[in-house]
Amino acid sequence: MCNTLFVPLISLLFVFTTAALESPIPGYGVFEPRWQVKAFPDGELVPLNGTIEQVVHELRRINPSFDEHFGSNESADGDAVEKRREKVWFEKVICDNFRKTDNNEVRNAIAHLERVEGKPENDGGKERCGRVSCGYDVSVWWCNDAAGAKTLDSFQDIADGIWTLAAMCNKHRSGWSGQAFHEMNWNVVVKWEMC
Repeated sequence: MCNTLFVPLISLLFVFTTAALESPIPGYGVFEPRWQVKAFPDGELVPLNGTIEQVVHELRRINPSFDEHFGSNESADGDAVEKRREKVWFEKVICDNFRKTDNNEVRNAIAHLERVEGKPENDGGKERCGRVSCGYDVSVWWCNDAAGAKTLDSFQDIADGIWTLAAMCNKHRSGWSGQAFHEMNWNVVVKWEMC
């Protein structure tokens, strides 16, 4: 009986928490990101919702050996990043348009996004943002500027947006924020947020 009541209450709490989020862009709505991810190297894609931190937590619950199977939390090497940058193009960058966050903590968000295999989905439509990462007072938002739903090839695409912002906005400073606009009508926001 206790478990029967506990699960719906936790689900309800999660719905209220998501509903309370405000988009980083005035006038934009908020959606909950959906992730099609693998819990096992040879497994099927599993749909999960929430931030990458919540998704990784759930993947570890599904597969206690997740970290062994998919590697450590370290970022990809420079060659891999350069290879991806050839395919992902951000045509515009705005720096320091949000509250600045700590540069060192941004790397944690990148590391989480780079290690999870799968595809992020935005069923929210135009002018909607979803918080894809939130930890250590750094939040990363993925915003859709296209008319319909959007699915990216991989989480690497969002990580590349963060890398682009770091390259353009960091300038050897301890804190920065920014927004990178992709040519396919979506953008990435990095900013300070208590989480």
